[in-house]
Amino acid sequence: MTISKDLKYLKKNGFTENQINSIHHWSINGRWISYENLISYFEVPKNYHARNEKFVERVQFIASEHRKSKQSFQKAINDALDRWPLVW
Repeated sequence: MTISKDLKYLKKNGFTENQINSIHHWSINGRWISYENLISYFEVPKNYHARNEKFVERVQFIASEHRKSKQSFQKAINDALDRWPLVW
């Protein structure tokens, strides 16, 4: 599945913009990003910087975990951040 599809899935299933921002590296500096900006950015396949690769891993992990077990988003966020910590 593509990152933009995973972002759309998360949004549709109640993953809030606060939650998406909590796993994005910009949050370290207090910056905010919208779903629309993220989806637009990731719709075009490209080679991502290391920070974006970690964000992609987090999004895909959370979406996958939710699809499999409908587990709590907060648990998935915590697990994703343990695996791929936020780094600027």
